[in-house]
Amino acid sequence: MKSKQIIIMLLSFIILFSISCKNDDKTGSGDIIGETNQNHPLQGIYSNGYYNSYAAVTNNGSYCSIIGKAYYSEQVSVNFDITVMNWYQEYGDNFAYAGSSSRDGEATINRPTTDYFQVSYDAGKGSLRVNIRTNVNEIYTTSYLSKQ
Repeated sequence: MKSKQIIIMLLSFIILFSISCKNDDKTGSGDIIGETNQNHPLQGIYSNGYYNSYAAVTNNGSYCSIIGKAYYSEQVSVNFDITVMNWYQEYGDNFAYAGSSSRDGEATINRPTTDYFQVSYDAGKGSLRVNIRTNVNEIYTTSYLSKQ
């Protein structure tokens, strides 16, 4: 009889402990700090004086296409072709991001083959930036581009 009571008490303790430890499958604070959106950059050509980097933006309704050239050095560049479906933007921030990181919005890079890429768009200033890592030692960037 005592062993049955011990088992019941042990099971009760386990159930109570598991209920008290439940966290609703949230990590961190559980606060929502941003959202995805389709606030794409204005269509047109974006450029700057950084090694003649540029990007051509075409809006196609629910996505935008960004085609251009980024530089590793003055002599070494890469052509890129990126499609952005959704941007990730934290509340209260002008910057929106898309890329290969899970925190970024939804985007695909059609070329080149990469380890990592990110497009950032500052809606307040209208500037656009593309960063591409083809391998650990080669990070290509457009720096910040302005609409022409």
